[in-house]
Amino acid sequence: MTEATPPPIPIRKRLGWTRPHRRDWPGLAAVVGVIGLMLIRCLVSFAPRLHWGSEPSVKDIGTMSLTLGPTGAAALDCLAVVVLGLSLWDAALHGRRVHGMLLLLWVGGAIAAGVQGARDMESLTIGGGWVGGLALGLATLHVAQRNEMRRMILAAVVALILPLSVGAIYQGTVQRAQTLRAYEQDKDEIMQSRGWTEESAEFRKYERRLNQFELTGRTGFSNVFGTMMLTLACVAAGVSLCHVRSRDRRGESQQVDSGSIGLPGTRSDGVRAILAGVLALLAGGTLILTFSKGALAACAIATVAAAAAWWVARRLGWGAWWWRFVGFAVLVVGVAAVLLRPQMMGASADGERSLLFRSMYWRAAAAMIREDMASLRGHVDRRDLRGVGGDVIGVGPGRFQQTFLIVKPENCPEEVRDPHNVFLAWTSTLGLGGAAWSVLLIGLLWGVGTNAARAVTSGRDPPPTNEVGFGWVLAIACVVAFGTQYAVEMRIFGLLGVVLLLMMGFVAMISATLIDVGRHENDRSRIIVGLAVPVVFVALLLLGAPEIGMWVIGAAGFVLIVGALARSARMDGQWVLIGLTAAAMGMLLHSQIEMSLTNATSLPLLIVVVGLAASGRLPDAKPKRMPIPWGAMVAWLIAAAMVLVLLIPLARQQWLLGRAADTYRAAQGLRDSEFGPVRDRWLGQADRVAADLTAAQAILVDPHVAQWLARIQMAQLRRRHAAGLITQEAWLEQAEAAIRPIRRLARNQVRPALMYHLEAELRADLAVDTRDLRQVEEAIGALKRMLLRDPYGITAHLDAADLADRLGRPGDARPWYEQALALSERAYLDTYSQLMGEEKARAVAGASSEPRTRSDK
Repeated sequence: MTEATPPPIPIRKRLGWTRPHRRDWPGLAAVVGVIGLMLIRCLVSFAPRLHWGSEPSVKDIGTMSLTLGPTGAAALDCLAVVVLGLSLWDAALHGRRVHGMLLLLWVGGAIAAGVQGARDMESLTIGGGWVGGLALGLATLHVAQRNEMRRMILAAVVALILPLSVGAIYQGTVQRAQTLRAYEQDKDEIMQSRGWTEESAEFRKYERRLNQFELTGRTGFSNVFGTMMLTLACVAAGVSLCHVRSRDRRGESQQVDSGSIGLPGTRSDGVRAILAGVLALLAGGTLILTFSKGALAACAIATVAAAAAWWVARRLGWGAWWWRFVGFAVLVVGVAAVLLRPQMMGASADGERSLLFRSMYWRAAAAMIREDMASLRGHVDRRDLRGVGGDVIGVGPGRFQQTFLIVKPENCPEEVRDPHNVFLAWTSTLGLGGAAWSVLLIGLLWGVGTNAARAVTSGRDPPPTNEVGFGWVLAIACVVAFGTQYAVEMRIFGLLGVVLLLMMGFVAMISATLIDVGRHENDRSRIIVGLAVPVVFVALLLLGAPEIGMWVIGAAGFVLIVGALARSARMDGQWVLIGLTAAAMGMLLHSQIEMSLTNATSLPLLIVVVGLAASGRLPDAKPKRMPIPWGAMVAWLIAAAMVLVLLIPLARQQWLLGRAADTYRAAQGLRDSEFGPVRDRWLGQADRVAADLTAAQAILVDPHVAQWLARIQMAQLRRRHAAGLITQEAWLEQAEAAIRPIRRLARNQVRPALMYHLEAELRADLAVDTRDLRQVEEAIGALKRMLLRDPYGITAHLDAADLADRLGRPGDARPWYEQALALSERAYLDTYSQLMGEEKARAVAGASSEPRTRSDK
């Protein structure tokens, strides 16, 4: 008897455009937020500051025309906290577990980050990125307890490989060549604006990094991007292997759920296996092109460890404790490698120097933590001028580098902003709050072991479940993320952007049927047309506008891949969880020697993967009533209110800085004119710039803004005195008032070395102009205080000696020249940090009995 052909499934249901139940809206909104924010952070370029990081009129190096600044980043962090709240709401509505303890740990670290952020601008931007990234991880942990939500996020993680890899390869080849050509054309202007010479250490380091071919993505660091690629490669490999090893259960091919689009079958599984396998190879190839030895080693170690742990667990029946042991053992491998490197080979330039440098970073971070604990016990006076430690909430994310200059080993040639270890980074900068986040990360790793044990014991894939608004989630998340990327990178949205987004939505509508082509005759024409349009359009764009073509490839490919994978019941198979476990192990291992989990670009993706690996895979039972977790919700409300309170003044400050930068650029053409009306016009514009910068500083302290404010005020006073508008006594009095905030910032431990160096420069210029001997003494005193904050800085000692020589103080300059030469000899671990050429000759001459004097620097 011939079996009856099942009736065709309505296209609206097959595309996931069915209206979900109102109980599902919080969870769907949370999934949209997790996917959208993760994509934006990975694909869009962010700048720590858009204004006054350097002189506004200086031409930028590179091809990226526009980025998102601190306000955009803070807005995304606020949205991440909102997404976490939606995930908690969804868990309460569906009777899922709310991880209250992990949430309280997150709130503890968020409070410490908020307090530090209120102290200075840099700590706010770095700490805010950490708060938002961890919020996305906790949101994933809660919302991924539902299988359909879990599959959407997991498919998005795998599909992210295409736009990330394609974008990184394009950036490392085409855009890199454009950057090098632009640099060669403007090399002299760039060097002059930064005070570099051909032999200066800063210039040689910059050129070395510029000429290195290594893929970095939007992170700017090849090692961090390597961590992202190893994580994605392990996840994609697990997805591919799960579909290869899957077998249809008896009768499953005939029992098709009318709400499921990914129809089980060998043909669909084969397509998905090939698709995920190709993506895994693409991620692996991109990982190789990062030339990150640590990432490659971490990927190999984690893969072998996960495979061996699975084999032993299957043979011996060991459970969660075994997987937890393996996970923590992998972490210990990274820690042991760093600790044993100096013990085995000493501080030698031979062998692997990167691990030696990491050990130096760790020693410095440990010194900061010890000082914090001593301060907590009342054993250290926090008014100590050296300012080594912080307090119970650490030294601050934005102040790690300035503290590192004091406590780093003498032969360490680098000045890093991060200890390259996630636990030390959080604990040293946020104190007890960072320790709470470290416990949170360990708790997530504990959950990864539990889930891995469940994957081994379950052995069979769960049955397919009904899709809940899949089409809405995919369309909204992609339009938000890729629309933001297009608007930022292309600087315009316009009609072309609307057309592109509509085309991407059309591709999303037909993507879910691609793997089932042939099952329904009516779909063939739709699929052919749907594929032909983007293929022809991309071909035309690649010929005329390659940047937009790369964007279309990434966006359309992402939509197609998510549509193909998110409907598969195999996405909950044991090999997927094994792949997630290997990814979590490798990523956490590499984060012990790199700043992967402290980088704002990579943190959301990596912590989302950890959340997926740690989320409990619960059966799709009927939701039951559960008491509302009031404690967790109140803790979340506290953190959300704190983040919002910090966002408003930050946005105000950035608006003031932008207006000041525009006014400054408009006034540059009038700066050198001696014509009275033009000079007065320039002075008026300079007054407006100074007023805006002063107002911005009153909102949030930024040492770079303070530096430019003081320089502009001193230039105003010099012009007014030259025009006879003020007397010399008034000049000195007002100059003292302009310098006083700089010294106050230095005493408050806001980039003290930079602030004291700036004070010395300003007083030296004032001494030359006014012949005031008091300014000479004050400048020398500022230089001495600067060297207390940077006792091992080669450039710092050379600059101090040059300035003292310029002021006619050879007795002060000579020992500083000698110290610069001595420190240069000790910097044998990195020859690019040593003095060479004209700088070395000047130091040698200065250390002699008759130091050479330079008129300017």
